[in-house]
Amino acid sequence: MNNSELQNMIEKYKKELLKYANENGGFVKKEILEKEPEAKPVVAVVSSDDYTNREADITELEGTNPTGYNAGRVEPVYSSAEDFRRKNAGVGRMKVQVFSGREAFPVVSARVQISKNFEDGERFFADELTDTSGIVEGVSLIAPKKDLAQENNEILPYSTYTIKVTHPYYITTLYTNVPVFDDVLSIQPVNLVPKTGTPSDDNEIIYVDEEPKDL
Repeated sequence: MNNSELQNMIEKYKKELLKYANENGGFVKKEILEKEPEAKPVVAVVSSDDYTNREADITELEGTNPTGYNAGRVEPVYSSAEDFRRKNAGVGRMKVQVFSGREAFPVVSARVQISKNFEDGERFFADELTDTSGIVEGVSLIAPKKDLAQENNEILPYSTYTIKVTHPYYITTLYTNVPVFDDVLSIQPVNLVPKTGTPSDDNEIIYVDEEPKDL
């Protein structure tokens, strides 16, 4: 596909999505939203040596008792990204799928930034553009070693990140508190709302991911 064809496709999607937005209220207020059914937290996938992955419930992944799993457990506060790396030897993987129109249209060239806050400020671990399928994949992120899930301690066995998605035609969207587990592929769906040419386009839509409860 050449640049002209890609631009024509983007313009077509823009017109269709603007029509969809106008038919469904058009304006988006600045707000913090609890996770909606179609915008669930990450889907966990068990990693395997031969890369034949399968979806799995978090309980199946860790095999731990779900009763009171997160009670009293917290993610440590790290002074810096270097401190975070030094204290966590695990690695999880993230795949971000960006759509609009209730997942009808993949969003091409959306900017996906994955970050985490530390005492010395925010640090970015990924900054990429979605492909023609609206996907950014193969992102490796630091996480605690998975054997923490088997230990009786006060530390959560996963790290949390913020995913920010921007595009010239869509309202900026953030997903906060996104969990990443060691040796697990996490799939984060992102649904973008098209801009309407009004001041409300400058607002951000923020989704707060709930921490896994069924571990």
